[in-house]
Amino acid sequence: MNINLKLNGVAENIVQEMITQGYAGSKTEAIRMALVSFKDKFLDKKELENELVVRKMSQIDKEINDGKIKLVSAKDAAKKYPELAGLV
Repeated sequence: MNINLKLNGVAENIVQEMITQGYAGSKTEAIRMALVSFKDKFLDKKELENELVVRKMSQIDKEINDGKIKLVSAKDAAKKYPELAGLV
């Protein structure tokens, strides 16, 4: 994809600083890096959340299998915690 892009102000300063500090060798490279950074920070959150959930579930399964966590039925939980009775 080819685009023409006019940058000024803060955006222009950021691109120039990336080049000056050696992070990027050109304006094009600086913009590509910024886009990848944006993707990593904001667009991949669902994938990261899923990975964390799977890790936690695996940890819980291991603790159950190792006998460190005991499972109880919903009815038994409601007996111990009456505020849960309406949920059963």
